[in-house]
Amino acid sequence: MNRIFHWKRFISIGLLNILMVVILFASAEFLYRRYIITHTIFESVKNVEFDKWLGWAPKPGRYGGHTITPDRFRKTEPDNFSPSGKKVLICGDSFTYCSGVLDNETWPYYLSEETGWRITNAGVSGYGLDQIILRLEKVIDDILPEIVIISMIADDISRCELSKIGRA
Repeated sequence: MNRIFHWKRFISIGLLNILMVVILFASAEFLYRRYIITHTIFESVKNVEFDKWLGWAPKPGRYGGHTITPDRFRKTEPDNFSPSGKKVLICGDSFTYCSGVLDNETWPYYLSEETGWRITNAGVSGYGLDQIILRLEKVIDDILPEIVIISMIADDISRCELSKIGRA
């Protein structure tokens, strides 16, 4: 029994398999992108929102023991505070933002209280040095400070390499 090899059938089955693989990967890619777009960090972290320039930025409101002003800065002054000193802009990460403490327990708050300076706390949790500088550039013309303080830790440099917090 002599079997003849059918090239047309071989090519059509091969193309069909390639088409199925392409459809499978395209479907997986679509579902992955759909999941990433609809399930982001911004669903679980309520005090930040997406910012196309910075990645994320503070969302105005009161969150437990801390307040983010309508201008998207951490509250640093008591309600009855009347600043008479210099305008100071402080940019940085969670150390500057003072994550986990009340508004009146942050170091920018104490600095304001001790000096009488009008301090704007532009710190944002999780920022790398690149985001810190970008935020500074974004807000400096609105604040017009006399003094700028950039507060950072060593991890802020390595965060510049991350596309997402915790992932390279």
